[in-house]
Amino acid sequence: MPPPRPLPLRRSKSSEVIDIDFTLSRQFNKTSFRKPQREIIEAALNQYDVYVQAATSFGKSLCFQLPAVVDIGSMYKDTANVNSRDE
Repeated sequence: MPPPRPLPLRRSKSSEVIDIDFTLSRQFNKTSFRKPQREIIEAALNQYDVYVQAATSFGKSLCFQLPAVVDIGSMYKDTANVNSRDE
């Protein structure tokens, strides 16, 4: 069962709306998200537990870096190198 659709993004300690497109452009010099980066980032910002297993060059780093940039609290990243034969 997929996780519930994230609600509008709001910081947990204030009512300020987070503009992830602005953060993507300003901090990462990118114009758009890859599919499904936006959904992953929104889930993290809405304090869902997120597990991402994806191929090299998917953009997993952005999925944890962008939420960290908007300062939502402690973020944890754990990566496991997967041999291409295991994919």
